[in-house]
Amino acid sequence: MKAQGYGLAMPISYNNGDLLFRWPGRFATQKKTADDVVRKFKTALEANGIPFGMYMGNLNVGDPQLTVNQSIPMVNEALVTYHPKALWFDWSGVDGESLDALYSMIRSQEPDLVIILNGHIRGNNGDWDIVDFEGWTAWGKGGMWDVWPVAIPWPKAHTPESWRLLVQPEFSLAKGISSDWQEYLRVQLSLIGEGFIANLDHTVTLDITKKVKDFRDTHLMQCHQKMADWANPKGLEPLYHAYTKVYPGPLENAFWGYNTINLARDTLYLHILRNGRGKTGLPADPSLTVWPLREKVRRVTCMNTGKELTFEQRGTTSDTTLTVDIRGLQADPVDTILKIELATPVPDPLRTPPPAPKKTDNLALNKPARLLSVDGTRALVASARQFAYKGVDGNPDSSAAGAWEWAWTYEVDLERVTLIDRVIVTFNDNGFATEYNLLVSDDGEIWKTVAHATTDRGGVHEHRITPVEAQFIRVQAVTPNAEGQKGGQMSICELQVFASR
Repeated sequence: MKAQGYGLAMPISYNNGDLLFRWPGRFATQKKTADDVVRKFKTALEANGIPFGMYMGNLNVGDPQLTVNQSIPMVNEALVTYHPKALWFDWSGVDGESLDALYSMIRSQEPDLVIILNGHIRGNNGDWDIVDFEGWTAWGKGGMWDVWPVAIPWPKAHTPESWRLLVQPEFSLAKGISSDWQEYLRVQLSLIGEGFIANLDHTVTLDITKKVKDFRDTHLMQCHQKMADWANPKGLEPLYHAYTKVYPGPLENAFWGYNTINLARDTLYLHILRNGRGKTGLPADPSLTVWPLREKVRRVTCMNTGKELTFEQRGTTSDTTLTVDIRGLQADPVDTILKIELATPVPDPLRTPPPAPKKTDNLALNKPARLLSVDGTRALVASARQFAYKGVDGNPDSSAAGAWEWAWTYEVDLERVTLIDRVIVTFNDNGFATEYNLLVSDDGEIWKTVAHATTDRGGVHEHRITPVEAQFIRVQAVTPNAEGQKGGQMSICELQVFASR
């Protein structure tokens, strides 16, 4: 696992369908619980620099051994005893009792622990971090590409994980199939390239019918050894640096493969490979061009061979391309990896502060707005997602409109009484008032008409008015007020209000 760059290992700790504890916990009922298998794994993993986590199976889901009042203190005992970096809850995504209480206990005990929820049927079960998609039947030449995770809606940012099992010919559910380590490695690389977490299970005991004297003799462990050998070319930098501790890269999507970026964001990796997701691998062209890449490139190297490649960077600050000479480059049977070292880091869009808002004299910008009936007594729903805020969002391409009533009123609250003397109304070209009134109020109760206008077009309409104190502004459509009239229905792209100087 260390030689493959694994970022986390979670040995089975409780109940993988057998209700057994792998540590001498106070809730364990089976014999021989004195053998602390969990401790052995924790010691071995952490000695090799691999973070340790724990698999917890079927908690209070078809588990007759523990009640809810026992399962929560059982998990608490595991946290206090072993301090895992993650917990992988099997079946908790299907159903479960008191999961919010369970997860709250975990957050209180270990705030930085990663909670992985297996199954997405009940994604609302508790405050988890990662949702896992099981890849059963993801084996054989075609099947491994048929099972793929998808993003699911969740209010907290998360990354889906894909669980897959390397199989052996003795495995009853995939009789006679021996995993192709190169194809499975391409699956792993493709998952990471698309922004998912790749979970390749190391289970070696599942449905093996013949006795094995040494786990190293199993097909599964031989596959992992070959993956490790591939990831560590003799005398060169480990290839797993290009696909572990990385994010999806900032370059445009490409037909030839994927791009990733390291955590420091000063090194890009091009993964040039063929896969079942439409990637075609190393092109026959003498050069490979990627974009956008505004940061200056210091060096381009083929990690598989250690050979430095010549390149050319051109373009403007806002539109820069990098062209790499790939003549003579031989395609690696798994993944041809090009390492691009940068002089300065690529800005992180998640951590780069947003640009400061432009200073504006428009008092209505981003202020509260409402869609009302023409007389202003009833709130209206938005017509075709033309929500009220879109009339004051500073974007002339968005618009606000009320639904189900031809004539209607748009109201904006300036949030304080101000002396104003200018109002600009921008109508949609395909929806505008041919006759309308501008009304103002300092208290939202008593209204005064300050302008009456007629027009035969959309676009910008400016109104200079006698200075008046106002907090609320209304645009009240008079016409169109029925089907078939010019203008269709009033649709406001922007309402701007300015203070008297």
